[in-house]
Amino acid sequence: MRVQLRNEFIQSTRWHVDSHAPLAGDASPRRYQRLTGRDGTTRILMDAPPDHCGPLTPFLKASAHLNGLGFSVPEIFAVDEEQGWILMEDLGDAIYARVLETQPSSESELYLSAIKLLAALHAHPTPVAFKPYTPKMQADLSALSFEWYHRWAIDESVHPSVIENMCELIVNLISYLGEPEVFTHRDFHAENLIWLPDRQGVRSVGLLDFQDSMRFHPAYDLISLIEDARRDVSLEIRQECTRFYCELSGMSENVLDYALSLCGAQRNLRIIGVFARLAIRDGKHQYLQLLPRVWHHLRHDLSHPSLVELKNIIISALPPPSPSVLERLRTSKI
Repeated sequence: MRVQLRNEFIQSTRWHVDSHAPLAGDASPRRYQRLTGRDGTTRILMDAPPDHCGPLTPFLKASAHLNGLGFSVPEIFAVDEEQGWILMEDLGDAIYARVLETQPSSESELYLSAIKLLAALHAHPTPVAFKPYTPKMQADLSALSFEWYHRWAIDESVHPSVIENMCELIVNLISYLGEPEVFTHRDFHAENLIWLPDRQGVRSVGLLDFQDSMRFHPAYDLISLIEDARRDVSLEIRQECTRFYCELSGMSENVLDYALSLCGAQRNLRIIGVFARLAIRDGKHQYLQLLPRVWHHLRHDLSHPSLVELKNIIISALPPPSPSVLERLRTSKI
């Protein structure tokens, strides 16, 4: 049925397709295909059934916003919101993570180009059309680490008061983080960035998977980049990126350091819960191998002196992702 709907959508665009090939997806139920036309040109088809992926509106809104500001996002050629199809520009295969596998010496150039993009994006007025990433929402997402990781890693539920204390603390910490508030991609990392060296300035970095974007602190996307769950980023590059961002934005290094630690801790707690859920509920066990890296990031974030209370809660409640813990998560299912 889905294949028939796909074919009908493509035919409606009056673009003649010669072949199509699946592309590697992400943790979401969205799927992508590269279509090749009879003239040899290629385009990307997003397959996002609304009953599984939600409406296309967030993606389309973020695309229009970023395109309007002059950033490199895929041009959209055709949309079927009811069935969940988007036919868009093919920005190529030079995903940051893939480029860095074969050209590790380009790490500094690629990462600093991404920092230039972030600084330029954050210099624009706050996009009020996007919802705020509220402290309550972030606290609830942090609690996924208890609901999914803790629960199945040690086969028991944590006392509700522990989760309540953590959530209350996260709400308070984030509430006092303060301004500025900017467009936040929320998944700004090496597998959602494309290297486009033939384009000038900030357009040399292509943006993908921005459908979850909201409004929040500038540190969030920066920590997403330098504390990547999927690849190691050297300490030298991390430091180079933070210094460069401060230089471009005028933000104090001390202020940014604290914001990065807090945003990183919240983000990594969420990721730990999400990766455990993907394994247990959805059978996507490949994400478990990333948990030791995410745990390392979390411990680093919690080492900030201002986060000692949060650290005490987390470290006393959540077990490290040891081989035995990972095996329990791998063999658990609901």
